[in-house]
Amino acid sequence: MAFNWTVSAMDYAASQDGLANVVTTVHWRVFKEDENGNSGSSYGTQGLPAPDPNNFTDWDNLDEVTALSWATNEMGEEAVTAIQDSIDAQIAEKANPTNGTGVPW
Repeated sequence: MAFNWTVSAMDYAASQDGLANVVTTVHWRVFKEDENGNSGSSYGTQGLPAPDPNNFTDWDNLDEVTALSWATNEMGEEAVTAIQDSIDAQIAEKANPTNGTGVPW
């Protein structure tokens, strides 16, 4: 039961400080499913700081792992853990509901 982080999209500046196609925002999704098919997910965006021109990755050389590392590093460990804990709570609620909706007839 691992968390599956993916990038849905990225916003970029066509030109910024002499660099082309500079990623400014990562739109991410994270999903997890337990062995019984109960699942939870979250979606969000993470703005990124201006890149270091000496350590810049060209748009054509970007991959999902790199984009996710930028986003999660910028979020910080505490925020990433909170998101994952929230997904675990969604799964736990589905597995053992504490509330319901309906009528008795």
